[in-house]
Amino acid sequence: MHTLSSIHSNSKTQHRYIVLDFHDFDTYRIMLDKIKHRSMTTSYYHYILLTLNAKQLDMTYFHYGGVNVTFFTLPSYYDQQINENYIKLLEKDKFFSVESLLLADAWETLLRTINHMLNSTDDSYEQLKIFQRENFSNEFTQRADCQRNHDEPWLPGNTYLEHILNTKFKGLTGNVQFSNVTGQRINYTFDVYRLAGTDMPKRIGFFREPDILE
Repeated sequence: MHTLSSIHSNSKTQHRYIVLDFHDFDTYRIMLDKIKHRSMTTSYYHYILLTLNAKQLDMTYFHYGGVNVTFFTLPSYYDQQINENYIKLLEKDKFFSVESLLLADAWETLLRTINHMLNSTDDSYEQLKIFQRENFSNEFTQRADCQRNHDEPWLPGNTYLEHILNTKFKGLTGNVQFSNVTGQRINYTFDVYRLAGTDMPKRIGFFREPDILE
């Protein structure tokens, strides 16, 4: 933690903006604990946490010293969902991990895509016949061989991609919609939270893709 010590020793008379971005969520807990024990929780410090699971972090200690902590979270769209049994299952752990919500929306995207193809008036229904005699087929012929050292293009793939990119719905993580150009998710929203002074984290605005911050 030499970096923390260096920042602390040079921050007596000026504000410090520190961005914390870690792959492992437990690292955030460890780092916040180190910050607390080094008394780096005064008004001179402003931390920005780049994890969407920041609500799961214990920031009780941080609202005593005047430190500023900003983070982003997914809006609570799941409160409006119909699938109450699924929500109750997730609530056993009290918190919804971003990964579980994204996975649920990924499955929902796939299911909606398949249902749309089943009800399509074109040849999409025929493209769904991807299994034949328990072997994966390509254009109704047995083509996928896992023993090969090279990939074979899957001919119906473009049809599936087209229907996936046209899928749009309100999911557990908010608006689920994809760009027809890049295939990336678009028009999503993050809530912006801040802990400042003696207050616990509260919502101060929102960020809407691609560049709206209010």
